[in-house]
Amino acid sequence: MLITNAVLQILLASNLVAVTMATLISQAINTGLGYAIYGKLVFKAKGLRHHRPLLRYLLLMTVMWLLNAAGIEAGAGVGIQKNLAAAALIPCLAVISFGAQKYWVFK
Repeated sequence: MLITNAVLQILLASNLVAVTMATLISQAINTGLGYAIYGKLVFKAKGLRHHRPLLRYLLLMTVMWLLNAAGIEAGAGVGIQKNLAAAALIPCLAVISFGAQKYWVFK
């Protein structure tokens, strides 16, 4: 998560891409790294090669991406700097992601 948040902060600060693309890139990195790491190391899940947990994880990561992009845009809409909005969202998104992974994806 540290890597993906660093990538997001760099992309937002650089203004090279729009918020939606910045969040998509960081979420893609998180998705690629996260499934095996979180599944095996955090939740000690078995059967990660089955399609159900993978599909659930992909759906969750899509929802997380949309929430992150919408939250940053909403913050920017009320005058909050994009980087600050992104940082402020981290605890909320982390709680949502952890709960969904624990009770739905890797149960």
